[in-house]
Parts: sequence; C-alpha cells; structure tokens
Amino acid sequence: VFSSRKIERRLHEDLAFRMLAACNFPKHRTIRDFRALHLKEFSDLFVLRTFPMQWRNNKTRFGVLAKLFHWTSAEAFIGAYIVVYYVIWFMDYDTQPESLLVLNIHWVLGLLVGFLVLPRLLWRLLDVQPEEPPGSKLEHWLAHVAHAGLYGLLIVMPLTGYLGTHASTDFGLFSVTGFNETALFAWISRTFDVTWEAFEMPIDVVHHFLGKWVGWDVVALHVAAALFHHRVRRDDVLTRMLPCSKAA
Repeated sequence: VFSSRKIERRLHEDLAFRMLAACNFPKHRTIRDFRALHLKEFSDLFVLRTFPMQWRNNKTRFGVLAKLFHWTSAEAFIGAYIVVYYVIWFMDYDTQPESLLVLNIHWVLGLLVGFLVLPRLLWRLLDVQPEEPPGSKLEHWLAHVAHAGLYGLLIVMPLTGYLGTHASTDFGLFSVTGFNETALFAWISRTFDVTWEAFEMPIDVVHHFLGKWVGWDVVALHVAAALFHHRVRRDDVLTRMLPCSKAA
C-alpha cells in the first residue's frame, strides 16, 4: 500500500495498520507530508538485503565450495551404505540378477566419494580454514586425528571398492571399466603372476572389514562431536558448516 489515501482508509479497516499507527488516525495529507519529510529515512529502512555467495572460507565460516565438497561426500558415503545394506538384507545376490543394478548405485556413489577426495583435500590446503573453537591442546589434537581418519576412510573405502570390482560402473553418460579389465591389472597379473581371484580376495577383506567395523564408527564419532559442540559447548563448529549459514 503506497497511496496516502489508501493508508488512511486501511487505518480504519485493518487491525494491523491500526496497531502500527498506535491507534492514531491521521488524515491522508498528514501521511503524505510525513512521508515526504522523512523520505530518506524510509528509504534506508526498507532496503532489500542481499548476501553475496562466498566461495572461499574465512576465519568464522566455511565457504560454498567447502560446504559443497563436505555435504556431497557425506550424502554419497551414507547413500552407498544404505544401498549396499539394502542388497544384503533384502536381495539375494546369487539368484537375483537385478541386484547388480542396485549394486551399481553403490559403486557410483562410492566412486563419487573417491573422485571428490583429491579436489577436496587440495581446496583444504589452498583455502584458509576457520579458527578452531576454544578447547585444550588435547581436544584440538584429537579433532585433527579424527579428521585425518575420516579422510583416510574416504580414500581407502572407494579405492578398495574399485580395486575389488569386476564389473563396469555405469554412470549413465559414461561407464568406468572394472579394475579386472584394466591395463594396470593386466600388468600386475603378468608381473606378479597373480590371478584375479587371488588379487581380489584380500582387497575385498579390507573393504568389507572397514565398511562393517570402521566406517559407521568414524561417521558416528564425527556426528557426535558436531552435536557435542552444538548442544554442550554451544559454539559454531556445526553451524558454520551448515548449507544455510552465511559467511561473516
């Protein structure tokens, strides 16, 4: 409502307008003159505030790119777990050919995690990191160890998963050849006189052990630490990585 006459009328008809005017009922000429006298102040009050997208980190918040790497990796990692456990619990890998189609989703998500690790680490090294929250040296050291373990898991799980895969991974627009059909494995097989079955077995043991006994624990520890900082310490460790938070 911009017209002074309409504002005068709404003061008598609309309870919200009446509350804003503190139950005063000025004439439209008074409203017009008041607005003209204080036009600059009104212009400063009603300004559309926009927040530019900040790609880089600063001392208090993570930037858009760091958040994109973090949440894409997290969703792909957890999604890969959900898919593979769906196959284990609800499908028969030996008698249901369609289980391979479902497993392909697991392979796609796993490779996506692996593809993101290197650029994520490079960006972490090149970009400034937010300041550490208040805490003891031991707590900061444990946090660094936990992060190193998490990155190690993000590297080893996709790597062992791919090295132990004997089928192509279909991404739709392109596919990634199974490791058993690559020139690298052919060289390994010739040089060390090893068959695919002998090569695959220890790789699968490592992958399944990490997935069953280590992966969930590392993820749960990471989530618990974030919630501890948010609920107990009441600092910004969690909020500065949330997608909706803005860099200060």
